[in-house]
Amino acid sequence: DDAAKADLPKRDLVAIALRDPAGGKTRLRDTLSGRQTEALSWALFDRLIVELSAARPACVDLAVISGQEVVQERARQAGLAVLSDATTGLSAAAEAARDWATARRYRSPPLLPGHLADPDQRDLSLLMRVPCPANQVLLVPSQDLGTNGLRMTLPGGRFGFRYGPRSTQSIWARRRRRV
Repeated sequence: DDAAKADLPKRDLVAIALRDPAGGKTRLRDTLSGRQTEALSWALFDRLIVELSAARPACVDLAVISGQEVVQERARQAGLAVLSDATTGLSAAAEAARDWATARRYRSPPLLPGHLADPDQRDLSLLMRVPCPANQVLLVPSQDLGTNGLRMTLPGGRFGFRYGPRSTQSIWARRRRRV
């Protein structure tokens, strides 16, 4: 039915969560200075934007979630949508992205941390194309089984995001206990 098709979302969204780069990459604080970790966070964010822009199909929009004006301004300069979010943590950012995307009728958005170490166009393209079944979360593990990204169903429920080594296993275990 044409009316039902008109109600279907037409676009996808990739949401990028980035807190203040001056406070990012905390696990490297024993090795790098604050200025170096900030520069690294910006460099990783800029590279992620380049890789996502090259990998995304025309029907995918990019948005940055941050409560930091400096991050929002950099995202605007790169031509990205900005979701101003004063909450802290990736769980809150995931929920804010979900709510924002739902209100704008996007399909299930992938959420990526803004400082991925080695984004790959093929992997990013695959994440944008893989459908997410209803009431499911698709996790993207890193080599140490940390969480490099996720894709969730909209509108969806609350999601307890975890990050760091073995975080995908922690998320999986929590989700299985709920089922």
